[in-house]
Amino acid sequence: MAALPPPSSSLWAAFFLLISFTQAFYIPGWSIKSYSDGDVIPLLVNKVYSDKTQIQYAYSELPFVCPPSGRRRVGGLISGSSIALNLGEVLRGDRIVVSDYELEMGKDDEVHYLCSHKVDRAGLQKAQEIVKDNYVAEWVVDNLPGATNFVSADKTRKYYASGFKMGFQDEDPTTGRPRYFINNHVTLVIRYHMAPGRDGQQGKKVIVGFEVYAKSIESGNRDAQGLPVSIADVSNGMELTMRKNGTAAAAYYSSDSTYHPATIDDVDEDATLTIPYTYSVYFREEPHIEWQNRWSLFFADQDDTTGTHWFAIVNSIIISGLLTAVVAVIFARTIRGDLKAASVEDGKLKIKRGRTG
Repeated sequence: MAALPPPSSSLWAAFFLLISFTQAFYIPGWSIKSYSDGDVIPLLVNKVYSDKTQIQYAYSELPFVCPPSGRRRVGGLISGSSIALNLGEVLRGDRIVVSDYELEMGKDDEVHYLCSHKVDRAGLQKAQEIVKDNYVAEWVVDNLPGATNFVSADKTRKYYASGFKMGFQDEDPTTGRPRYFINNHVTLVIRYHMAPGRDGQQGKKVIVGFEVYAKSIESGNRDAQGLPVSIADVSNGMELTMRKNGTAAAAYYSSDSTYHPATIDDVDEDATLTIPYTYSVYFREEPHIEWQNRWSLFFADQDDTTGTHWFAIVNSIIISGLLTAVVAVIFARTIRGDLKAASVEDGKLKIKRGRTG
């Protein structure tokens, strides 16, 4: 019988698709990373999303946040560079980018200046839309999403909810109109546990929690470095508003007026708003949570998350089934074609032998 022809390109394509599928989804708790004191910890910014709409945005591309500086960080990472995504992250709509936030294991930073970003009228309108629709930002440290800390209904345990709010909406007490505030300061709390094994004996640590607490702080009342005089005692937030159009408004409203334009159309075309961004960093030891259990706090509130968990499981099963079916069809068609070609070739050889015999 004739030898089978070499595998076709479609068979190789199916093979590589199967390999990539096995690496497509990140499995929490799969690969541990230890840090020594002073080691730089990359903070990655991902996306912003909302329960009110299916539209997501890349955090780094929002027109009202600090743009990446492009600086090369320790470890070869460049601020603003995109991180390669696996298939699961692509399907989730992730857009992970290296940020300019500076984190060093074990080093607290009470307040750190990031940038002062000048926003035009279009950027202001986008910021108001993001706040109005209750968008939530997702950042990542050591493959853990930045989370907001909550307490269960019976107040016996805490749990995490991924992401933090971009801002909040308030109502003007005199006019009843909505007012929008941007969260321009974040407090980052990195919770760590001593590393297991030899790394722990050398004083290395592993990250078991990443908490983000956002706050809105007015642009005034700051020192020469752009840092707020007080973070704990904040009387006014960073409001997303600009001055009204026209000279008449300037005559009626002084520089310290509390007047707020009714709509974005009331703002001058060339008007801008400068938003200062700052952050704080704190490292806290968490002796009760080991690295392999660090995702448990995301699932502690079972009453609220059971439905979401089942939806995620069903979604993963459907995706797995579809990809498996695609690979199976490619394999089946390729093998069938190869067998058919081999059968035809074998028939030709038999006919040729019959004639010569």
